[in-house]
Amino acid sequence: MSSEPVIESEVVISPGVTIGEGALVRSGSVVHANVPPHTIVEGDPARIVGSTKPGLNIADAASQVFRGSDVSDIVHLPGGASLHRLGYFKDLRGELIFGCGTSDLPFEPVRFFVTNVASGQTVRGEHAHRTLLEFLVPINGSVKVAIEIGPDCYTVHLDENSVGLLLPTFCWSCQFDFEEGTSLLVLASEPYKEESYIRDYLEFKQLSSAAG
Repeated sequence: MSSEPVIESEVVISPGVTIGEGALVRSGSVVHANVPPHTIVEGDPARIVGSTKPGLNIADAASQVFRGSDVSDIVHLPGGASLHRLGYFKDLRGELIFGCGTSDLPFEPVRFFVTNVASGQTVRGEHAHRTLLEFLVPINGSVKVAIEIGPDCYTVHLDENSVGLLLPTFCWSCQFDFEEGTSLLVLASEPYKEESYIRDYLEFKQLSSAAG
């Protein structure tokens, strides 16, 4: 069942901007970009500061999840997502981050791209995939990833360049709250196919309900 967004007082919304289902736009916000479903935005310009979903679980920063040598190299998250610790070596010359095929990665990548973000106001993603898997690694900086998989909704803070996040199929996600200057590496399990994308949130909810 859909829920209408809530827009508080003295809000300015630019022409053509869409406010997603269940979102909250706080008083005094100036909104220049689309607001993803079930997010809370505020400020001038408006930026994502939280979620309206009940029971939202904000995961620890990725750098804290793998504290201690007794922690597995894979931490499973609700809905089939997971955090993976990559190989890491550091000395006086700098850092080396490494991996070898599917022994270190959750799938064999066939495509990759890098997103370089200059502004912390940027929001990326806002889609799901029918058959494609993605693996996100912040090679520089940090970013938060809002995830919705079936009934599970939570946020993961990627702040460690040797930790990657696996996004499974039928996972609606958006990346927000980028540290300025962040470079996000995305590995994909398939070549680019537009038909694999689910860009309409209502269609995603319908497909998720049918699958569940």
